[in-house]
Amino acid sequence: MKLIKFSLISLIVFLSVGYYFSDTAYYKKVINENQLNTPNQVYEWVSNNYIRNSCIITHPYASPRHLMENHKRLWCDEGAMVAAILIHQLGYETRLADFYGIDGIAHHTILETNENQKWEHYDFSFHLVDQSYKSSAVAGKINFKRIVTRPYPKLYNTIINHNYFIKKVVFFLRGITEDDIVS
Repeated sequence: MKLIKFSLISLIVFLSVGYYFSDTAYYKKVINENQLNTPNQVYEWVSNNYIRNSCIITHPYASPRHLMENHKRLWCDEGAMVAAILIHQLGYETRLADFYGIDGIAHHTILETNENQKWEHYDFSFHLVDQSYKSSAVAGKINFKRIVTRPYPKLYNTIINHNYFIKKVVFFLRGITEDDIVS
């Protein structure tokens, strides 16, 4: 009986403390402190606080929280991920749209948010809101062959965002260290 009680208390502490230090708690704090209530407000906040990256350094394995805390310059996909994670916290369905060129490489990414049963487009790099794919691609001078959408955040992101300890264990199991996340 003592073992069950100890296990239950340990689990409650693990979940409570893990959530307190979680990325999800951090995102909710950002939303509350900046009074972000709509997808457009989040997009404007991200656009005003981070600028389009023009250097060649990327940030592999970086979570949106890591990007928000450590970088002021974000690539198109990083800006889309930061906005998506915050907008998702507001209860909206979000996805990323990757623009693939004829070379088979994704050259650009925008955020799409399901608002009133319609997918609205947010292009962090070129500061375009609700423009067609073609407008976004032209703004980026991209000759795209196809566009692939993918839900973001995925279940995996949601799980690791909700508990600090689970995130650390997953990163350990995947072999990701702090050194792998370029600052």
